Amino acid sequence: MLTLLPALLVLLGIPFVLQWNRRTLYRSVAFSMLLSGAYFVMDAIVTYIATYGYIDAVLAAWLPMFLFGPVAASLVHRIGT
Repeated sequence: MLTLLPALLVLLGIPFVLQWNRRTLYRSVAFSMLLSGAYFVMDAIVTYIATYGYIDAVLAAWLPMFLFGPVAASLVHRIGT
């Protein structure tokens, strides 16, 4: 899972950073950082829940990837070429 994490975070951030409008650049970078932070918060929450046995550890390891992967794919899809 950790080998896919950098690729997922890049895919989450690239669509926002590639908007070259100077007015929205800082907002785009901030939103990209917010999404990355949300990933780590989700990872911490599911790890905490898995520690107490409410969900399986394997599901806890992959759940943030399954939730943020489609978001990253849809954001990359909207990049204009």
